Amino acid sequence: MGHSTALLLLLNFTFSVGVIFTNKILYKYYQMAAITLASAQFSATFVGLCTYGLVGGFKIKRLKLVKIFPISFAFCGSVVFTNLSLKYNTVGTYQILKCLGDPMLLILQSLFYKKSHSAGVKVTLGVMALGIILNSIFDINFDLLGLLYAGVAVMSSTVYILLVDTKQHDLDANPLQLLVYQAPISSMLLNAISYVTGGASHKAISHCSANDTSLMIILLSLAMACGVNITVYYIIRRTSVVTYAVFSKLKTCTVVLVGALLFTTDTVKPLQIIGMLITIAGTIVYSSLKIQKTFTVNCGTGKACL
Repeated sequence: MGHSTALLLLLNFTFSVGVIFTNKILYKYYQMAAITLASAQFSATFVGLCTYGLVGGFKIKRLKLVKIFPISFAFCGSVVFTNLSLKYNTVGTYQILKCLGDPMLLILQSLFYKKSHSAGVKVTLGVMALGIILNSIFDINFDLLGLLYAGVAVMSSTVYILLVDTKQHDLDANPLQLLVYQAPISSMLLNAISYVTGGASHKAISHCSANDTSLMIILLSLAMACGVNITVYYIIRRTSVVTYAVFSKLKTCTVVLVGALLFTTDTVKPLQIIGMLITIAGTIVYSSLKIQKTFTVNCGTGKACL
């Protein structure tokens, strides 16, 4: 692994973990509205990608907007409900519930794409589900509304992953070329929702002064959200989806542990910790099985096994 790839991994790790905690701080201590923050992050991502494209970072490709709308709706739902899940759940529970994405992806692939999975993969996903159930049962700050938001977020994120995979092939476009269209459409959708619901959520950002601490945290959150999207693309391009999947598990462990330390008011019970550990162990074994399958396929087709 080259120094540039290692730097990309470090940046992505910093941005990914950082944006979760800055968002949580804004929700917990500054009562920031989730829709407002998500809309601002989409706008910042769009500006960042346009700037990056203009300086030669990637080629902005002409695409029909009607082809992008389904992805934008799913992308919008994914980010908004993920932010709402973070707002109403503890950091640890939020991150653990996100692990439901793997079982959900397996179910949707089996139902709509007729894709089969090994018994080992199914067992590990069952273990992950058990850990998530234990964590939720013994979370003293458990919020039914937060669980509902997390469920919708997982469904939206899974549909988004499947749509992006399909659209990349259909439109012959890479993730950044899709995202540069997705981001502004999603931002406009959220602004429309905010306007219909009264528009009160926009006051949170507009009333921040230049020397306001919350404004500094907001700007940091926007920059890191944009950084996550760009670095993910290059990590997968220089390594593989499998490498990024394993790397994501490290981020999961970090968020769960650091969240428990930073937000000390979010009391974690012993059985809840066991549930978290079971879930994390399940995700690690799941990734190992997927890596083993990838290596087997690559070696069998003459591609590099590592």
